[in-house]
Amino acid sequence: MNDNRKFSDLSSNCGFDAAAVVKDLLSRSAGSVKWHSTKRCLMELIMEAAEERVLTDGHGMAASCRFLSNRVFPVVGWQPPRYPQSIVFRIRNRMKRQPPLAERVREALGRGDGRQG
Repeated sequence: MNDNRKFSDLSSNCGFDAAAVVKDLLSRSAGSVKWHSTKRCLMELIMEAAEERVLTDGHGMAASCRFLSNRVFPVVGWQPPRYPQSIVFRIRNRMKRQPPLAERVREALGRGDGRQG
């Protein structure tokens, strides 16, 4: 049930497409993906996807962070944050440098240890 294999080809060498990862997460059933990182990292992935403005909300409008978080968090078995904009604010104003998002997403989906398949 925890099929994270589609994410194994994420590479920090190529352009990272957060919207493609989120779109794939949205196509999965609730609780079907195991996320091995923080909620804040998942929210950053959602924020990047929303900023690409290629995903829609079903009414033809660009999907917001709130819309995406309400649908992506259940896929990994978590409650969506009540105020995603406050998490986005903290992400944008953090002082500590983070590894690239592509690398953190790969690790969060269990593909950071070099395993195949």
